[in-house]
Amino acid sequence: MHNLKLRTPNQILQHRKDLQQVYCGQKPFLAPGKSQQILVDYMDYFESVLLHQAPTANISQIQEMLLELSCIIRSRNTQLIPGEYSNFLQRLIRIYGEGFSQNSGDAFLVTAADYADVIEAMSKACPNYDYSEALGQLLRYMSQLYKGRKSSWKTVYEHILSMPDSITAVQMVKTEYFTEIQQWAEEGVGNLFQIRKDIYQRIEELEQQANAIEKQIDAEGSMLATETPAPKVFGQAQIINLAEKRAQKRIEALNGDLATNARDILSQGELVALIESNIQEFDDKLREARRAYSIRLVHAAELNLS
Repeated sequence: MHNLKLRTPNQILQHRKDLQQVYCGQKPFLAPGKSQQILVDYMDYFESVLLHQAPTANISQIQEMLLELSCIIRSRNTQLIPGEYSNFLQRLIRIYGEGFSQNSGDAFLVTAADYADVIEAMSKACPNYDYSEALGQLLRYMSQLYKGRKSSWKTVYEHILSMPDSITAVQMVKTEYFTEIQQWAEEGVGNLFQIRKDIYQRIEELEQQANAIEKQIDAEGSMLATETPAPKVFGQAQIINLAEKRAQKRIEALNGDLATNARDILSQGELVALIESNIQEFDDKLREARRAYSIRLVHAAELNLS
C-alpha cells in the first residue's frame, strides 16, 4: 500500500466535494498540493477496493472517481505539473494489470472504459510518457468486453482513437491494427448483438405461431374424426358433407401456413448464423490485434536489452 494510513470513506467523500466545487465554479481552483493529494488518496482507495475485491465495493463509485480523475487531469484549475503524473500513471497501470488474473472479478471489466478515459486524458496532458503497456491493457480489455457482449468495448476503442498520434505506440496501433477494426465499427458491428437478439425474438414468435397452428390442425382433425359420415344410398352418389369439406379446406390452409412459418424460421436461423459468423470474425480480429501488439512490445523490449 502506498500510504501507511488509508483515507477513510469520509475523507474520500470530502475530496469529491472539493472537486465538485471547483467544477461548479464555487472555488476558483484547488489549493496547492490538493490535487496531488487527491491523486494519491484515490490510488490508495482503488488498490484497497479493486485489488482486494471487497464484497461491499461500490463499483459505480469507482467509475465516478475515475471520471473525476480524468477531469482533474484535463482541468486547468488543479495546479498540477506534468511531472506529478508519472507515479500516478504507473500505479494505475499496475492496478489495472491485475484485472487479467484468474480471481480479478468483474470490477476491472466494468470500469475498463473509465480507465481508458483516464489514460486518454493523461496521454493528452503528458504525451511524452510511455503508454505502450497501458495500450496493451486497453486492447485486452476491449477484446474481453466484446467477447462478453458488453457495448463498452466501443467506448474503450474510441478513447484509444482519441489519443494523440504523436505517441509512437498509439500511432502504431491506429495504422497497423485499427484499420480493419475501424471499418467494422463504422459499418455497425456494435449493432450485431442487438440485431441477433431481435432475430432470436422473432424466431421465438414464429415458433409460438407454429405451435398455435399445429393445435388448430389437431383440433380440426379431431372434429373431422367425430363427424358422422354422410349416408350412402345404393345406386346413387354419396351425399357431400359440406361441414367436412370446409374442415378439410381449413386444414389445408393451416398446413400451408405451417409450411410458410417453417420456411421463415429456417430463413431467420440462416441470418442468425451469418451474424454469429460476423461476430466471431470481429472477435478474432480484436484478439489478433492484441496479440500482434503484444508480440511487438516483446520484440521492442528485447531490442532495448540487446
